Amino acid sequence: MRTLALAVAAFLAIAPIRAQAALEPAEVAAFAEKAAGRYSAALDAFLALAAAARPSDEASAARAHVALDLAELLGGRLGTHDLRARMLEIAARDGVAAHPRLRDHALGIALTRAHAEGDLAGAVALQREVGALTTWWVCGPFDNERGAAFGRPLPAEQGFDPEATFDGKKRPIRWRPLPVAEAPGGVLDLGSLHRPQEQVAVVLACALVAERDVDALLALGCDGSFRVALDGRTLASHDAQRAFARDQDHVLLPLRAGPNLLVVTAMVQDGPHRVAARLRALDGTPLPDVRASDAVADLVAAATTTHRDAESALPRSSLDHLLARAGDGSAGDALRAATILLLEHPDEPSTRRDRALAEQAMRAIGVDQRWIATSVHAATLFVAGEAEEKDENPRRHAYESLLSDADASRAGTQVEIKKNLAELELEGAHAAGRAEELARQALASEPAFAPARIVLADALIAQRLPLAAERELLRAAEPDARGDVSPLALRRTHDALVRAGRMAEAEAAARKSCAVDGDPAAHERLAEMLLRRGATDEALAALRAAALLWPFATNLHARIARVHEALGDLDAAAAARRMALVVCPEDADQLVELARIAARRGDRDAQRELLRGALELEPNRKTEARLLEFLEADQVPFHRAYEIDAAQALAERGTPPADASTAHDSHFWVLRQVVVRAYRNGTASRYEHQIVRVLGERAVRQFARWQVNHDPSEQRARILSLRVQKTDGRELRPKLGGAFAQLPPLEAGDVVDVRTRVDDAAPGFFGDYFGLVHSFVAPDGQPVARSELVAVLDPGREYRTSSTQGAPDPTTTHGEDGMTIMRWSATDLPRRLDEEHAPGWLESSPIARITTWRDWDAFAAWWSNLIKRQSEVTPAIRAKVAELTATCRTDDEKIAAIYRFVTTDVRYKAWEFGVHGYQPYDVAAIYERRHGDCKDKAILLNAMLGLCGIEAWPVLIRAEEERDTDDLTLPMVEQFNHCISWLPGTADRPARFLDGTATLHSIETVPEMDQGAHVLVVRGEKAQLETVPYVAAEANVATDTMSVVLGPNGRGEATMVWERARNSDTPLRAFLANEPGRQAENLERMLQPVLGRVAVGDVKTSALLDPSAPLRVELRVTAEDFASAQNGRLVIDGKSAGEPLQRWTTSAERTRPLLLPVPRRELRTLAIELPPGLVPAALPAPVELDTRFGRFAMRWTRDGRILRMERERTLRAPRVEAAEYQEFREFAARADAADRSSITIEKEDRR
Repeated sequence: MRTLALAVAAFLAIAPIRAQAALEPAEVAAFAEKAAGRYSAALDAFLALAAAARPSDEASAARAHVALDLAELLGGRLGTHDLRARMLEIAARDGVAAHPRLRDHALGIALTRAHAEGDLAGAVALQREVGALTTWWVCGPFDNERGAAFGRPLPAEQGFDPEATFDGKKRPIRWRPLPVAEAPGGVLDLGSLHRPQEQVAVVLACALVAERDVDALLALGCDGSFRVALDGRTLASHDAQRAFARDQDHVLLPLRAGPNLLVVTAMVQDGPHRVAARLRALDGTPLPDVRASDAVADLVAAATTTHRDAESALPRSSLDHLLARAGDGSAGDALRAATILLLEHPDEPSTRRDRALAEQAMRAIGVDQRWIATSVHAATLFVAGEAEEKDENPRRHAYESLLSDADASRAGTQVEIKKNLAELELEGAHAAGRAEELARQALASEPAFAPARIVLADALIAQRLPLAAERELLRAAEPDARGDVSPLALRRTHDALVRAGRMAEAEAAARKSCAVDGDPAAHERLAEMLLRRGATDEALAALRAAALLWPFATNLHARIARVHEALGDLDAAAAARRMALVVCPEDADQLVELARIAARRGDRDAQRELLRGALELEPNRKTEARLLEFLEADQVPFHRAYEIDAAQALAERGTPPADASTAHDSHFWVLRQVVVRAYRNGTASRYEHQIVRVLGERAVRQFARWQVNHDPSEQRARILSLRVQKTDGRELRPKLGGAFAQLPPLEAGDVVDVRTRVDDAAPGFFGDYFGLVHSFVAPDGQPVARSELVAVLDPGREYRTSSTQGAPDPTTTHGEDGMTIMRWSATDLPRRLDEEHAPGWLESSPIARITTWRDWDAFAAWWSNLIKRQSEVTPAIRAKVAELTATCRTDDEKIAAIYRFVTTDVRYKAWEFGVHGYQPYDVAAIYERRHGDCKDKAILLNAMLGLCGIEAWPVLIRAEEERDTDDLTLPMVEQFNHCISWLPGTADRPARFLDGTATLHSIETVPEMDQGAHVLVVRGEKAQLETVPYVAAEANVATDTMSVVLGPNGRGEATMVWERARNSDTPLRAFLANEPGRQAENLERMLQPVLGRVAVGDVKTSALLDPSAPLRVELRVTAEDFASAQNGRLVIDGKSAGEPLQRWTTSAERTRPLLLPVPRRELRTLAIELPPGLVPAALPAPVELDTRFGRFAMRWTRDGRILRMERERTLRAPRVEAAEYQEFREFAARADAADRSSITIEKEDRR
């Protein structure tokens, strides 16, 4: 207490009341302690800042709010044992209590800490003190696929009827009361209440019963998006993909006397799904005249209450104050606002006001404080997601700039930065050595900095030094001077101690973790330790206590059930499972476990019912479906009449081809049979019977296990039977595991006989559409004795078929029940050689296709009607188009402006483009969210162009890096995986394709993966088949000029100029734009294979981010080994070479076409100024090659001391047929030989 009082007095002495343009000295000192890794001292400093809030001083309250956020951050990292008490002390101070919302902020942090410390009573008391709302009815999950629920009202949001049933995401849903009596911490974990948990919306409702008309304040925090309605009127909404924090948004609620219906809709796409709401008076004080009720009578009555207008305005928050001050130019307040936004993250990644404010502060704040603004800005650059999928370079560069910042260095603030940079090196760059170096540097400055020691341990683990890592983890978990231990260090140390077998110490670490961690997993770890030493009762007690603290954590109930079952108490185990079902009735796992318990009891009826229930919730559960089929003695399966006897198949065609040995066949397919049952509702079942004879070691490895290929989210799959026939006559039947089986060791001559089945769980996105593309050859290219397809088709539908590339025609019969049975059969299919850069199986294999679409027009009409509803533009989009095209005079300028916006400002986010990938967002959502997948970008682009009177249509395409010949004879959705746009030509401009995902492409070209494709243009309800043209080689040009001054020692001083057009432009543009701060370094790595040791000096580029501007790059390069010294002479070799053409011609011969990149032209000029007295011994002979595939020409000339090489290489053909391969191979060999030619430079007197 005395320490805090002294710190407050010190702060007051240096902080007179005045408007702040920069940070107060005490704030700078606190940030410096934090950045120096002295978290305890920083925590004290921030708490002192918070406690120094003054009555009637909004600015000091705002500063205190920021300080509380930072104190909470540090206290969580430190595991501060007395943080709750210190927060309660601050909340009680006069200066803080004079600001009720600031006081509540401190109490909210105390509530979080009480929950983390396992104090159930303390947490419940605090949540009531802050007005937490925990009495709700809940309805969900509704479908929120890709955020669509935000754009439409959900039926449960209108009124309240506890008996109503709604269409949920996967099944009918109803209202139900929140199934937990208390929610300690005040946070509702909605994700634990329902299945599925992703792409869902949940509606919460409660009655707010007021004794009088009153305006109230709702403080809300949630993951993702939300919508708040009161008495039938929407009062607030926010569409965002964000993480949860308390009090992220505030909503004014005009309550009437009596019951009022409060409805909160919470929407997420992935990740946690949490909500916390609390009710206060407008000034932040409690509302004693309003109570929250979940009584049905109150809710039903509230549904009839009419909305009234508010009499007050929403009060200004600390953040509002800071944003206003930042708007007036206060750099310090911009930085404070950025800190609140960063730590409470009310924005989604695409908006990031925190980043913009931090940048404002960096520009305006004093030089001596800029390092703080830079540090906060670096934190705003954090990108969520997997390390392989995110660009952390901006954050890395920010940290590196701080390491070189003189003011930061003088302040001793580089410890935390080095730790952060070490984490990036380890996670993003996988540079464990560099991470270790940085972590050790941080620890040299601050040995007690546990986060750096944990990173050091991770770096050592990455370098396979587990014992050294364990030592560092143990040091990280040592209590600091105050007895605090980092929760992260405790978790990591516990795991290390378990691995080391030091169970007593691991148990002690788990106990400490339970007191600070705020995580149910900590209690599970403790229970596991107790169970290991036989303390079963104590373990159960720990788990039950944890279940009260985290009533939404159904895994705790499941763990309790496993303990009881191990003890033989099946009744207690079943009761624990049912407790989990109270929380989440849709938890199929609990039903399956209850079915297993019923089986142990011998209750087959209960077992069957529980399995049925589980399969109704999750129809694709393979093991349970198979068990239920066994229990119910399934009817004769659909494939029984078409099954082939394995013994007969082996007897008739079980002998491998005569040349199998010389061809090095690894195996031989005796039988590949597929029987497909197509149902009228669009679902299908698929039976496969495959028999393979093992011939070599590669097949032994390939067939070591068998897994059925299927989509687990949409299908059920299982292996019906699997038999291995050994060469000695034995028959082995491995254990089956649903869709997977591990085979016994195989050897040459063994036969594997497997039958599998896959069933669609439910009709798909296309309703009753059925389509099938079937290849008769094996995907591995090995020879096949017999390949058969049987299609059993429901009556009453039209089926269209085709057989291409040598596929057999079907025989058709009809069953007594009206079924159509179509049967294709092929025999003696030869092996397919594995050739690089060859067309895929869709072009080169015998293919049978079946579809129920009548024609492409029928498909186009269906899809056009679907997307028509998604294409309505909003005033905001109209305004944006007007802004983008304000200075444009021609259609091409308008197209370029809008295309650049869609490709750069609308972030690409890939979604599945299979059967369920055809429905886009509506354009309003795409525009507002600023992200979308290929079809989202296409319809947004088309809609925005339409506002300019420019006709544009969506295009369905199969994007491929190496282009097959597309077969669009039959209308089938399986043909496509991408969506772009087509603009018909006019008198003023040509027709063109545009790909909305093609960042850094101009409107004059599309990505290489699109070129050459046969595509479907959906023009309203009509289909139009088109072909995306290849770029002309004469337009797709890379021009390189290199001028070198050669020194007598072989060193070259060079000026290089690169110019690019069309597709040649994009890779270099992206390479240079990706890391603008490291252009020289990256260019050195790129040039080294050709020029050897190089140093890149000045680099000048055209506008890299403007693809409409021609790309030009000029750089100065020093090449130490431009010419090599050999026997008193200099030799220049290979300096003109690009990528060798012979990389495409490694095979001596081919049976299938060779697929090349899109047409392109390279023009290179090399001018070398020789040292005085040196001359070339001879010049290479001119080379000129001109073929159908392309052209190559190279000529060396000399003009005094200047040697000049001029080279052209043009590739015109994206495909070389097999019959032309030898001619192309010769062309490639001669061109590459010319590129490798060398010149010897010698003294003139030697000649």
